[in-house]
Amino acid sequence: MAKELNFLNKNCLVLGGTSGIGFEIASKLKKRGANVIIVGRNIEKISRSLFTSTMPTIKVDINNSEQLLELERFIKSKFKKLDMVFNCVGIVVYKDFLLTTDEEIKTIINTNLTSSIIIIKKLIPFLLGPNGERKYIVQLGSLAGIARGHKKFSIYSASKEGLAGLFKSLSAEFEGSNIKFVLVCPAGVKTEIAEKAIGGEDLRGKLKNSTLDNPKDVAAGILDNLNSQLVDDGIRLLPTPLSKTSYDRLQK
Repeated sequence: MAKELNFLNKNCLVLGGTSGIGFEIASKLKKRGANVIIVGRNIEKISRSLFTSTMPTIKVDINNSEQLLELERFIKSKFKKLDMVFNCVGIVVYKDFLLTTDEEIKTIINTNLTSSIIIIKKLIPFLLGPNGERKYIVQLGSLAGIARGHKKFSIYSASKEGLAGLFKSLSAEFEGSNIKFVLVCPAGVKTEIAEKAIGGEDLRGKLKNSTLDNPKDVAAGILDNLNSQLVDDGIRLLPTPLSKTSYDRLQK
């Protein structure tokens, strides 16, 4: 069994930390003694929680280059170096391929893939260091990308599986460095993201009779298993029993 990580005094950045899985990760990191910066577009949500309201926060639109530069300056002012990055930013689309507008396609790819690539590129220098000091870049992905095709998930699946290609290549490029690249692949999760999805009404109908994970369980599964054996060329972390069962079923 892999040794459980000690998060005490670790400098952690949580992008998309104002709701859902990102919020639960930030909360659990703080409870485990980590130093946490929360990044999100709706910082006002943080004030609703007395626990997370004590964390440094910064409002950033990940598609805004100027705000990403401000994020870099903010990190330098608070921590200088990072131990862990958790990128939980993303949107869902559940819509017929031919009915998805060009602008919707650009929004999905930019948010789920392009912006993640740019963010990771900007943050790697904050983690690189001696090989003995293991650092982590953790990206929230999805099992949708490896499923055997789901109607109305074509653009979403493409954006998420693009992340798998990215993480496999980064793991190879930075092999021998101190950074471990982890792509978290949960099954369906009960979060606000379905409410805000493109084609959300149809998606809510689909999920109504589905078995879904709880964001708290997913967050705990991520933090408890960062040192565990990962699947698919050592990049995918399956955080819950539901995600593991779903992954095994997809491999048959």
